[in-house]
Amino acid sequence: MKQYKFDIKNKYEKIKTHINDAKFDFTEFREFNMHVFGYKRPWEKLFSHNSIKFVKRLLIPQTNLMLSYFHDEYGEKSNYLIYIDFGKYKQTKNYILFHDLELDILIKKDFSFEILDMDELFDSYENSKISNEEIKKILLTLEKTINNFSNKGVMETLYEIAGEEPIDWLTNNYL
Repeated sequence: MKQYKFDIKNKYEKIKTHINDAKFDFTEFREFNMHVFGYKRPWEKLFSHNSIKFVKRLLIPQTNLMLSYFHDEYGEKSNYLIYIDFGKYKQTKNYILFHDLELDILIKKDFSFEILDMDELFDSYENSKISNEEIKKILLTLEKTINNFSNKGVMETLYEIAGEEPIDWLTNNYL
């Protein structure tokens, strides 16, 4: 499982995984409101995805979602619009911690979407890395999000989750 630490005061992201332990400085930081934060940073090779130029993320601590946009003109992520990570947040005055709980939704540029890593979510649950309460919350959020995608549309749902200004900022290189 991945852990992200976002230092709001010093403007950096630290990612810790089973493969990486890396720190990246923000090139842009936005506080859209007291519940939605955005930042941009250059891409640096971690394990793969060498064609990505930069990543933008929306942190939404009152939810269990982190939204990312990867600017990739020709690589495997070039068809991605938004990548949604499910996890849990812990927030202090200067830091936002995000613990990725494996489940993801990939929204493509044609607004179709895929649910990813359901098997990893259940493996983590079976190995007691995710609690009963956490898996219930994740699955309820997944169900609500997918139902809203179907009933309201992908963009309207994203606007409801994070707000129109943050989503437009996140996707401004595409839309």
